[in-house]
Amino acid sequence: MITHLLFFILVLLLIGASPSESTPSSPLNALMIAGLYLLLLVIIKLQTKIEKKWLKHNDVFYVATQIEFILFLTIAYFLFHLNSFLLGFSHSYFFATLIPLLLFFAANAFYHFYSYAYHRAAAWPYTKKQISILVPFALPFLSFSLFNDLTSLTPIQIAYQGLINICLTALFLVTSLPPLICYLWNCSPLDHPLAPKLELLCQEADFKHGGLKSWNLFSLTPTAAILGVLPRFRYVLFTPSLLNGLSPLAVEAVLAHEIGHSKHKHLLFLPFVLGGMIVVCSLIAQLLSTLLPFLDDGLFFYLLYALLVALYFRLVLGFFSRLFERQADLYGLKLGLPANAMIEALDSIGRLTGNSHKLPNWHHFSLEERILFLQKVEQEPSLEQKYDRFVFFAKFCFILFLIIMSVCYFFF
Repeated sequence: MITHLLFFILVLLLIGASPSESTPSSPLNALMIAGLYLLLLVIIKLQTKIEKKWLKHNDVFYVATQIEFILFLTIAYFLFHLNSFLLGFSHSYFFATLIPLLLFFAANAFYHFYSYAYHRAAAWPYTKKQISILVPFALPFLSFSLFNDLTSLTPIQIAYQGLINICLTALFLVTSLPPLICYLWNCSPLDHPLAPKLELLCQEADFKHGGLKSWNLFSLTPTAAILGVLPRFRYVLFTPSLLNGLSPLAVEAVLAHEIGHSKHKHLLFLPFVLGGMIVVCSLIAQLLSTLLPFLDDGLFFYLLYALLVALYFRLVLGFFSRLFERQADLYGLKLGLPANAMIEALDSIGRLTGNSHKLPNWHHFSLEERILFLQKVEQEPSLEQKYDRFVFFAKFCFILFLIIMSVCYFFF
């Protein structure tokens, strides 16, 4: 899902960075864009045939589809002035944001449907699932565009409109988005024999939440997640596969892991890291475009910016995500659970996913690496506090670095 999210962020950045000339695009350009999009769908359809004949279901074809859509959108924006056409037609930033997102979801649905149809008959439920995964990540972007349209209709000064839009979007993120995600991801109240025991663990940890949920969208994948930062709108999700495939003690360890994400404020810091991406990548891109003037062109600047975002996503976000996963793995110790409980949970997940213990994971570490680290902490308990201090130091250094970069960005 993280790889899907990276491509989606690149699409969002392209939408946000697209040029918007005051002169409306011609109808001929709109026809060219429509023809180009139909060509994209034809290429995707041909790729699914090759996928069936040679490699069966393979991530290479998914990645190719994302790159091809980004290329289509780049041509549509920079050569055929799609943004000018949408804004000239509707005078609405929400509309100009919604249409390219709908094109993105339609292209992805087209790929998933025909790719999956060659393997099983039930292609539409699979396609709906894949699209439902990404839709929640579009909602903050759409909400900001909607609030931008609404505030532009008010007598509020332009200087304050941006701040108001950010505040309204943040309010939407912490109150409305988590319940919406639960709905889109087909979550239901947890009805399982372990529910009372899990609620007791939440009470012992002084962890308030809006509900423990069954995560039915990923019913066959043994995983869990936590959504939301405010207690009233905070949910812990468990897939049926995880609840039924792990021992009660291992499930408690998984819950302790999710509580650890909340207690260590990981859900607050990761968006902060994502926000830092804009400052860091923008400053580096501007510096490089100053040294190499040809990069100052809109298309080349976006390509440079997209490359920097991909590197930041992989290196910086991946670094903190791995740190936080290990720190959350250790939180069960603070709740009195043995390290062996989390080790058992990770081992069980590895077995349920086809003995995937050694499978590399750039944002979580491999299961084997996490198990070995827990075993080291079990042998040397002082490592837990040392690791907490290391994570704090890493966060402090990042904040200091981001402040310096922000000052440079402001004066640059």
